[in-house]
Amino acid sequence: LAKLGDFGRALREGLADGEIDPVERAVIAELGAEAAAGLHDHGGPLMQRLAEDVDRSLDALERGDWDALSAMLRRIEAGSPSGEP
Repeated sequence: LAKLGDFGRALREGLADGEIDPVERAVIAELGAEAAAGLHDHGGPLMQRLAEDVDRSLDALERGDWDALSAMLRRIEAGSPSGEP
């Protein structure tokens, strides 16, 4: 879950100013890929759903769809066992 937390924090910080620059985008994409891989490999059903949400977040990031990305962050935060990625 540490990787999920890193991803969530980076995503939240990137979205804070309403714009994600290319460097932020690359960092978020890497952290998201690591988080999703860990959740897919080591998680039960709840973690699998979180991994799918991270994957969808990365799709939204690639499209530059900040509204969808914000919605996915809220969904990930709500689904995380700690209530915060």
